[in-house]
Order: sequence, then structure tokens, then C-alpha cells
Amino acid sequence: MNSTAYNFFIAFCLVLLMGSNVFAYQIGDRVISTIQSQHVEARSSWNELPMSLFPRFGVDETVIIHAKVPENAVNTTEHKINPMFDFKVTLAFDYNRHSVPWVAVFDKEQRRSMKKLIVTFIRDEFEIVKVRYIPICKTFLLWFVSFSDFLLSVDGGRIAHLDSSHPTLRGFELEYKWENAQEEDFRAGLISMFLSCMVGLVAIIGWVFLWSDSTISSQQNVQSSTGSGKSGKTKR
Repeated sequence: MNSTAYNFFIAFCLVLLMGSNVFAYQIGDRVISTIQSQHVEARSSWNELPMSLFPRFGVDETVIIHAKVPENAVNTTEHKINPMFDFKVTLAFDYNRHSVPWVAVFDKEQRRSMKKLIVTFIRDEFEIVKVRYIPICKTFLLWFVSFSDFLLSVDGGRIAHLDSSHPTLRGFELEYKWENAQEEDFRAGLISMFLSCMVGLVAIIGWVFLWSDSTISSQQNVQSSTGSGKSGKTKR
């Protein structure tokens, strides 16, 4: 290999090494996030969240989301839902590599509004490995709602009907949590070890009971045979 080809090869390797780190996250970097909403059998287009609402790599925090109502949804406005239909959202992170499937922000059957969505990012040193999510909901009555309970009344009083434009019906807290992949693997190992120990303990207890039953049965057989022998001698 001549010097020119060698230099080209070295340069090519350096470019590959640099390119492999272009998409590597550093602590505090913003992670691209998009959202889509669904209501009255209509869906919005995918839209980026405001940058201030993007999760920051490795940083736990909570933001407030107010999802937009799809433009072509019947009997709705941009800020007003139709309470006869569910209002759902789905989220995608890191250039759509990870997503949260459809979750109900407002569930018309259960009369339930989602208070918080906890999204946990499992990460290694430079990238997101996977995403978990947990929706936390609050339940309320459509026709008689207390402000102190569910934040759906006006000025702390009572309301006669559900305010379909109330922000809690399309808004929620979005809590970002971050976990180290090694920590999750360690925790999974502990859980697996615990379950294995429990299975082993149950097996030992079962074996002890079987051994006890067999021992008792053997003793009873010996006693019965001994008794039979004595009775036979007595008859003679």
C-alpha cells in the first residue's frame, strides 16, 4: 500500500469515527420530539413539540403539554373538544426511533382525564436504548365536579356541566425520567435471582412435604404389618 492510499485510508477511518459521534447525545442535549392527536375519527399531522418541551438527555423534568385538536374534527375548535368522543395523543422521540402509542387524554366512556404521562428513557452513555410509559389518570363526574378534587370548576365553585374547552381535557403533565441501561439490567438480574430463589424455596418445601408424607406412610405400613403379625401369634 503506497503512502497516498494509506493516508486516504486513515482519513476515511477518522471520518467514520467522527461520524459515529455526530448523533451521540451529551447530558442536557435536547431530544427531538413530535406529537399527533386523534379526536372524532380525525387525526392531526405530526407536529414537533416546542423546543422548550423537548426532553433533555439524562435530565429528569416535568413539562406541561396542551395537545391541539385536529382541524377536521367535527363540532370542535382548536381549544375545544367534543366530550362525546375520546381525545388521544401519540408521541415519538429521537427522530421516531422510539414512541409512545395512543393514550387517552380524555376517555369519554370512563369519564376520565389523564393527569400525567410518565415517560422513562432507558439510556446508555450516548444514546436512548428504549422507552417505557405510564399514564396516570384522574376521574371526574360530567355533571357535578369539585374544583378542589379535579380542577374543573371556575373560581373554586361548582359547575353545572363539563366545560369542553377546559385545558385539562387536552392538557397533561409530561414527566421525563431517565434510567441507566446498566441499572435496569442489574435490577432485572435481582428480580430474576429473587424469582429463582422463590421457585427453589417452593420446590424445597414441596419436597419436604412429600418426604414427610412418604415417611409417615412407611411408618404406618410398618406398624400395620407389625400389628398383623402379633394378632396372628395370638390366634395360635
